Amino acid sequence: MSTTEDETSTSTATVQTLMSSSSRTRPSPVNPNAHSNQAFRSALAPFLQNPTIPPCLRITDRTILIRDKYPKARIHYLLLPRNQTLTLHHPLTVLSDPVIRDDLRADVDAAISMAQNELRRAAVVGMGGVERVEVRAGIHARPSLSNLHIHIISQDFRSPALKNAKHYLSFTMPFFIPFDSIPSLKLYDHDTGGVDEERVEREVRVREEGLRRGELRCVRCGEEFGRRFVGLKRHLEGCAGRTDVAKGSGGGS
Repeated sequence: MSTTEDETSTSTATVQTLMSSSSRTRPSPVNPNAHSNQAFRSALAPFLQNPTIPPCLRITDRTILIRDKYPKARIHYLLLPRNQTLTLHHPLTVLSDPVIRDDLRADVDAAISMAQNELRRAAVVGMGGVERVEVRAGIHARPSLSNLHIHIISQDFRSPALKNAKHYLSFTMPFFIPFDSIPSLKLYDHDTGGVDEERVEREVRVREEGLRRGELRCVRCGEEFGRRFVGLKRHLEGCAGRTDVAKGSGGGS
């Protein structure tokens, strides 16, 4: 895009890039054999087909924000890009494109702000909210749901739906990739305007290994638990976290 274009033209072009079926990113679909339960994998499709379905929290031209049906923390949203051309492609392939990522940033930041406000309100009325807790935006290296989505999740990890070590490790690095960390993976080729799919797959496999072999560590205070999930779960219920915790739009404070 020429730097001589005015701001209106630039904004229009960016929206067209995200919403057009001719996006210059040419991603390959998420592996359909990764999970056998296709009904589960398609669980987000109805929200894209009918955005007015409850429990939609926020709808824009670009995204739909809903609550995760099985939240792994006190606050756990899913942000769904509405572009039908991109929705079935791997999030690393799509979000490595700087134009698409930048165009989604306002909605990501708005979702994080909503999560933080909800935590603060809960704390004020004595509902057990955690006022000083980080909220992160990010993706799974290998998503379990077919439609493109970004997790917005508070880092308290206090939820009955957090039931095992895999649940916890899937929302911590390396399997969980913060939104702001995606550019550092350098998967996007600015010369060709595309993404190397083989590099994406290699990146995913490395992170899957971390999911299988990773040890449990409290994201709030750093205490280590090996593979003792019961001990971690008990610890999370009372962990006050570090005093330097701050909000993070995907990558930390």
